[in-house]
Amino acid sequence: MTLKDILIAGKLTISEGGGGGDTLAERCNNTLTVYHSDDVIGLQGAVFQDCTSLVGLVLPNLASLSHYGTMQSCSNLEYADIGGTFERVQIRTFQNCAKLSVIVIRNATVAGLANTNALDGTPFASGKSGGTLYVPQSLISTYESTSNWSTILGYADNQIKAIEGSIYENAYADGTPIA
Repeated sequence: MTLKDILIAGKLTISEGGGGGDTLAERCNNTLTVYHSDDVIGLQGAVFQDCTSLVGLVLPNLASLSHYGTMQSCSNLEYADIGGTFERVQIRTFQNCAKLSVIVIRNATVAGLANTNALDGTPFASGKSGGTLYVPQSLISTYESTSNWSTILGYADNQIKAIEGSIYENAYADGTPIA
């Protein structure tokens, strides 16, 4: 049975030990390099923690990011492209993702940042090389003034840019066209 077979019944919430099929095997063998799913609506637990082969994550319909450290220590993660209706990036979500330099948040409303430690050990952290946060143009000023995001965006070399007019306007960060 593959992950696609499981998804036929509808949307999926992945929790620690969850998933299935080829993707679960890749995760367990630490060979999962890019995870893109329009069907995942929730992440519970540290489902991608220590997935050191993971380079990219695309979750366009995320409604719930309900645990700390979900992607913690994915040392080769370069980009995360997430959207939906999730309310906040949780504590330690991307902590120690040493190559994470692009975050695309497609939510129609601001997704808060529970704590700046969500980005510790990433290029976004204080004193590091910097990263770029892409959000809808209409939300840029709100992100710049929102608690914790304002701190992260105040660090040297971090940027915030509009999705509109960028390479992410018509394609996800993994290059998949947006329908």
